[in-house]
Amino acid sequence: MLKAFGKNSVFPFFRKRLCELMSSFRVSHYTLAKAIGVESEEIATYLSGKKTPKLNILQRLGRYFDISPAYLFSEKSLRVLVPITNGFESKASLDKLYVKLKDFYLHMSEIMELTSFTYQFSLDFGYN
Repeated sequence: MLKAFGKNSVFPFFRKRLCELMSSFRVSHYTLAKAIGVESEEIATYLSGKKTPKLNILQRLGRYFDISPAYLFSEKSLRVLVPITNGFESKASLDKLYVKLKDFYLHMSEIMELTSFTYQFSLDFGYN
């Protein structure tokens, strides 16, 4: 029988990725469990390494965190992208959405400023 976690683990990065995501989203065992439709004890068993989730739970975790379920098993930690919509209402996801929208607004402001400058330049030099 294959070991799920530990020194000779088949899935050595799952526990670490799940912990990172929960920390990044500032979500508790209870909140995550409620959001994906499992008992909080089940989340605890995933984090302790006693059990790995079934495919349907992995899909729910992927939807909740707006990631590919494969990321949970990846060796390299990626910076978690801000979820645009993940089907769940949580303060952490709304805060991250706010940051992303703020960055988008700043980027659009720069584009508008450049467009305005280009238009004024064309008027000044008769390129209209």
